[in-house]
Amino acid sequence: MSKLDNHVFLIICEISYEQFKNSKFQSYINHCNLIKTALVSQDIGGNQKRQISSLVNVLMNILGFDMNTASKYVALFYYEDKFNLFEPIVLNQIETQPNFRWLDILK
Repeated sequence: MSKLDNHVFLIICEISYEQFKNSKFQSYINHCNLIKTALVSQDIGGNQKRQISSLVNVLMNILGFDMNTASKYVALFYYEDKFNLFEPIVLNQIETQPNFRWLDILK
């Protein structure tokens, strides 16, 4: 995994963690696993579509990715369980520097 990949997955993790906090799920991992299951089964609900679209749009608008590249990163994040790898990093960042956001750096 390249440094760019790591940064992109961190951004996706931060955004999806914020989405999780606004959901009714009790754990971030369960939240992500539900999205992964929906992607794999191609049975995506309206809420999940909005969350995935939001992630893709951020990658397109902030990083300048085209739709295919942004979609591939989002799909890999869920298909390869990257949320398990990056959640502790995002949580640590939130705990140690609550006002820090990866996206703020990119603006």
